[in-house]
This record gives sequence, structure tokens and C-alpha cells, in this order.
Amino acid sequence: MGVEGGQFLSVRWATVLIVSSMAFVAGCGQRSASNEATAMPSASHPDQSGIMATSDDLVSAPSQPLPPDPVPTLPKHNYDERRGFTYYYISALSDEDRTQGKAVGEVMGFQYVGQNAQSQYVLAAVQPNGAIRYRAKCSDPCRIIDTSYDAEIPYSPASVIGAAFEDAFGGKLEIAAWAKEEAAQAAQTAHSQTQTPPGTQNDNATSDLENAFPIAPKSDSSNSSDVSSADPIPVPSQASNDLEN
Repeated sequence: MGVEGGQFLSVRWATVLIVSSMAFVAGCGQRSASNEATAMPSASHPDQSGIMATSDDLVSAPSQPLPPDPVPTLPKHNYDERRGFTYYYISALSDEDRTQGKAVGEVMGFQYVGQNAQSQYVLAAVQPNGAIRYRAKCSDPCRIIDTSYDAEIPYSPASVIGAAFEDAFGGKLEIAAWAKEEAAQAAQTAHSQTQTPPGTQNDNATSDLENAFPIAPKSDSSNSSDVSSADPIPVPSQASNDLEN
């Protein structure tokens, strides 16, 4: 080949080199773009650098039900305090009490005697020294309360004695120890009377179980004669008013 042939080969090889160089540059550019795309975090997926994801990609957590409002606990009984077998109730203040300047109500104590032969619930109102002031009885359901001082009191659970009977009806009161002893003695007496030959029984003897107001226990105080008597015990005239308050 002559000079023209050598020039042709030079141009051909130059073209091949140019094309190869362009292909190499294009390949490098694609790899660089790919690397940049891999290195840059997606807008919808945060990386560890703290970039937040979009709201569309967030999965909402299941809503937790709100806890129910606490239910106020109510007392299981009406009495305000118990001391031994005596249950104390505090009366509410009346308008007259407020007028007189009283800040608190009256305190009244009751002991539970149990049920008599007529299935009536019997309560004994006690003084601070333990002596029995009077006794009261009522059936369940109760409408009128009978007392040992011949007074009849309309039943209301809002009254002091009504609250005490409510506790008795609900089994919240324990029978006093002396009442249990009296009931046991009465049962023994009734049993012995059934074993006595006819004509030898005392016609005046009656069982305490048949008595609507069982005999109260004896007391060491000066009022022991009143406490041990089965007759109705007189009470102050204001006793009925205290019971209804």
C-alpha cells in the first residue's frame, strides 16, 4: 500500500479509538449515576441519618382503647365505726342543727340481737356504758319499726335506725355475744320444758325465742336493774326524734 493506504489505516484506527473512548466515558457515567442513586436515601424510606419518611409510607399503630373511668367504691355497710359488738352511726345534720350551730351529727350505737320467733330483726340501742336504752324490731321488708317504749317509727333507710336495720337485713352485723348466750339458754329452756310432765310446767314461763324483745344482758353499772329487765325501758322523749334523723 502506498501513502494513501497508510493514511486510511490511521484514520480508521483513530475512529476506533474515539468510539472506544466515548463508550468508556458513557459506561463510567452510568456507573456513577447508579452509585449516586444507591447512596442517596429514598424520600419515602429514611436512613440512619434521621431523614423522616413520608406520611404515605407510615403504618399507623392500632389505637389502644382508653381505660374506663374508675368506678367509685361504695362502703359495704352503713355504720361509721365498729367497736366490739357495737355499731355506731352518725346522724346527718338537720336545718335546725345548723341553726343551733352544730357542726356534726349525733352518734348512736346499736347491737344486733338477731331474729326472733316471728323472723323479725331485733336491734338494741346502747348507751356509752353498754347499757341498753331500748330495743327495736322490724321485718324485712320493713315499713314500721316497733320499739320497746311503745313507739312506732316510720321506716326509712335514710334515718339512723333505718340504716342500722339495712345493715341487719344485709347480714353486715354480727349478733352480740350476750344475745347468742341468751338464745342458747332460751333453746335449752324450751327443750327442758318439752321434757317436763304435763301439769308441772310453769304457766308464766315463756321462751325468750318467743319474746319479741329478748332479755338484755346484765351490766355492772348502776343501771343494771334497767338492763336486765324484760319490761320496756323508758327513754327520753327525744329518742324518737334522734332515730328519725
